[in-house]
Amino acid sequence: MPALRHVSANLWVAAWVLFGLAPGAVRAAPRLDAVLRMDDSGQARDFEVAIDELYRLGDRRGFVRLAPMPSAEAIRERAEARRQRTGEDLALVLYERGRMRSEFSRRILTRRVIARLADNVDPARLAGSVGVVPPREIPGLPGWFQFETPAVAGAPDLAARLRRQPGVRYAQAQLARQHAPKRLLDDPFFPQQWNLLNTGQNGGTPGVDINVTGVWDLWRGTGVPMAIVDDGLQIIHPDLAPNVDTNLCWDFNFNRPDPSPDVYSDFHGTEVAGIAAARGDNALGVAGVAYEATLVGLRLLGAPDTDDQDAAAMLHSNAVIQVKNNSWGAPDADAFNPSQLSGPGPLMAAALDRGTALGRGGRGEIYVFAGGNGGQYGDNVNYDGFANSIDAMAVGAVSDQGQQASYGEPGACLVVAAPSGSGGTFCSGGRQHITTTDLVGENGSNYSGAWCELTNLDYTQNFGGTSAAAPEVSGVCALVLQARPDLGWPDVEEILMRSATKVSPTDPDWSTNAAGLVHNHKFGAGLVNAGAAIRLASRWLDLGPLTRVSLLQTNLAIAVPDNDPVGVTTTFTVTNAGFRVEHAALTVTLPHQKWGDLAITLTSPAGMVSRLAELHNSDTNGYYAWTLTSVRHWGEQAQGVWTVQIADLAPGNTGTLNALQLDLYGTTPGAALTASRTNGLTLLTVTTAAVGWKYALETATNLADWTASGGMPIGADGRASLLDTNAPDGQRFYRARLLP
Repeated sequence: MPALRHVSANLWVAAWVLFGLAPGAVRAAPRLDAVLRMDDSGQARDFEVAIDELYRLGDRRGFVRLAPMPSAEAIRERAEARRQRTGEDLALVLYERGRMRSEFSRRILTRRVIARLADNVDPARLAGSVGVVPPREIPGLPGWFQFETPAVAGAPDLAARLRRQPGVRYAQAQLARQHAPKRLLDDPFFPQQWNLLNTGQNGGTPGVDINVTGVWDLWRGTGVPMAIVDDGLQIIHPDLAPNVDTNLCWDFNFNRPDPSPDVYSDFHGTEVAGIAAARGDNALGVAGVAYEATLVGLRLLGAPDTDDQDAAAMLHSNAVIQVKNNSWGAPDADAFNPSQLSGPGPLMAAALDRGTALGRGGRGEIYVFAGGNGGQYGDNVNYDGFANSIDAMAVGAVSDQGQQASYGEPGACLVVAAPSGSGGTFCSGGRQHITTTDLVGENGSNYSGAWCELTNLDYTQNFGGTSAAAPEVSGVCALVLQARPDLGWPDVEEILMRSATKVSPTDPDWSTNAAGLVHNHKFGAGLVNAGAAIRLASRWLDLGPLTRVSLLQTNLAIAVPDNDPVGVTTTFTVTNAGFRVEHAALTVTLPHQKWGDLAITLTSPAGMVSRLAELHNSDTNGYYAWTLTSVRHWGEQAQGVWTVQIADLAPGNTGTLNALQLDLYGTTPGAALTASRTNGLTLLTVTTAAVGWKYALETATNLADWTASGGMPIGADGRASLLDTNAPDGQRFYRARLLP
């Protein structure tokens, strides 16, 4: 059982908050509002006034940092007083509401206003009517004029007064902003890294990439430690060495601090590392997804290892290391070996639980696992106990044309997919593979005389599989954590799912659950999208403490009919109101002569279906307390009847269902209801992390007789607002109630 962040006996949502508003009790609004709606690059946007900084214009331009002031009006008065005392040309600083503070969400509120005037308007007379000096005409643009106010932050008021004058067609305060350069890296092989920027090179489909190039203007993973748990990491590689922290590296096979591989056999980890975090923009080779992240080599696959070594790798420096990439797992099915049920030993399983519970200061270490490469032989991510763990983020693979990779394994536990090769090498008729770092010189996958390879032997263009997809997701996690280091591990997982790109949109397996999350057993929630993930993270409200609902059925002794698609059905009734599901886990004990004959589905109360096991080839005899997990119910309410169907779809073998356990991991999200009254209108805002849920707003004047005012769906920013236009005089109370 995973270690839980918090366990509470009361799973009712805590959203009952009361507010009374008496007439005349509202404090008068300050002269300068804390939030200003401005025209910005052709769009109306809301900006918040920074209360802790000013901007100095003129020859000595730069930021002036201050202790936080109590209000927007207070900092305006402070700036005006300082301007009059020192002569400095000071301006207020604004930040776009709902976005993280950065140089690109920041605006400088100048004292200038631009206006477009009708031909019959006298600019000088107009200026006199609004109390400012005559404007200057903007060169080359007849009819456009620039007015200026003497007061700090006076431009919005001046613009409003101008708009009320006859013949003024447009007037808006001028905002100064930092433009973003379009970063294209100088790494020689970057043009063929279609996974980072797919322009259609070599027949790929433009846009089938991880949408990362626009992110690099601000976020490159700088300072985020990311471990590559693999067969070694060549720390001397010139495209990796600048990012490696040798103080954190470790070789668990030989108990030493140097993670360097055996150059004659261990190439994989160095290739994986280059995809995640090769140094970018350094005129060498390739660029990683998070090309300024800190690389940590943890050598584990360089020799046979034990469960305690696996556990040690998962726990290694987990107060510091943010992300651990694992491009490995249970053996995949192939032409000679059918699927196996295989996963971590008890020590590693406990270490994963502990890492997500206590790593990163209690926010949880991010464990990314490759989803597996046995899809063409009937393998499924749910049969791999590493990727199938609720503590892991399982990653599938997508070709450069947006299709499931030829080897890709489906799975209800698949979180997202990422780019990789498909089929044979590109030279032999397959799709493009991934270009990345290789061992230096003649060692590694690329060597003198290697077929279909780069002439620079320090790199390879033939890396693929879900081994290549996983480090792309690890890199995106590093970018997100640089932007929002406070996020918990389930927050990162949900952000990646909700921001993913829906590839192969006509595929019939796409389904949308009751919380608005889309999922496909082939692609997870879709192709990971770095830009969209960063944008969503900037306004994300953290999920609540992790809890678990567990229901057990034992001593069932139910014979599963042989070769019968109807099979047997059993149900679980969850009574916990307000519990929001993240992971669903079904533990099955069902001895069977050939477990690959069995198809197992789990259906939520809202009707979302998870195919946990499907008909395939196998040669072992049944499920013995094997846990199958799903993320397809993420965000749904748990309350109601959950249905398990088990069917034997092939003749000749039989089995008996002995026990089932349903574990639902998730949160009981709290909600805050706030009310503010202005000009006789009341604005109600519900804030919660329960994306997609609905709350009924209810009103009363006596705390006894409540009237419902309709449901409010919670948006991706965790907020919903409603204007109460019918508030009567006298006391008025409000509450929010979660709808079923």
